Amino acid sequence: MTLAVPAEILAILKEDQSFSQMNEKTIRALASCAVIGKYKHNQYLWKYGDQGDHCTLVTSGLIEVTRPTGDEEDTCMGIFGKGDVIGLSAFLHKINFPGSAKALDDSKTIKFYLSALNDIPDNKIILQDLSSWMRERILAHEHILREKIDIITAGTIENRLRELFKHLLRRFGNIKSGFKYEIKIKLTKSKAAKIMGIRNETAIRLINDWQKRNLIKWEEDKIIIHNLEMIDRLIMQKRSK
Repeated sequence: MTLAVPAEILAILKEDQSFSQMNEKTIRALASCAVIGKYKHNQYLWKYGDQGDHCTLVTSGLIEVTRPTGDEEDTCMGIFGKGDVIGLSAFLHKINFPGSAKALDDSKTIKFYLSALNDIPDNKIILQDLSSWMRERILAHEHILREKIDIITAGTIENRLRELFKHLLRRFGNIKSGFKYEIKIKLTKSKAAKIMGIRNETAIRLINDWQKRNLIKWEEDKIIIHNLEMIDRLIMQKRSK
């Protein structure tokens, strides 16, 4: 059986570190059951209740995953970027998506319809490889969700914003010099408030205050942290009062 392997998808998978330990045959098999997705800002990848028949690798842009809570606004479960896999749990449990996924920026993805791999002859090695890869992706996804809990349980709004910065730095940040960092993502202040679980006005007031103190600079396509040490000192000083 000869697999039809899209060259563009194959090239993307070979460049992604999460596939570096995967057998060549498995990578080609994955590419054969995948399609590229392109999404504009605020466009949904899927909505709550849609069929969970695939999982998705984010190759560029930023995706927000939310869950309905009964309130007017859904709860943000996490922000996912290049290299992250979303929707895997719903696929494995054969359930509809328990939340929605929406592009926060112009984004590209690869959607894997993994059930098709069951039809490939002599697929034992492929399925073993795939099982290991899925375990790693689930652990990475759970880590992101745990960090989201760390943010909303950090206490004061200053602590929550500091935890949000730590989370974003680990995933999307670059060291510029000394205590100066750059986080290259398009994230609005309102969206940051949603992640932290606080009111928009409260988050915007704190962010603007830190900008006036020259601690951070919040731009359309990036967040610059001028002095992370000073942020820590400021929080410690407030605790001691």
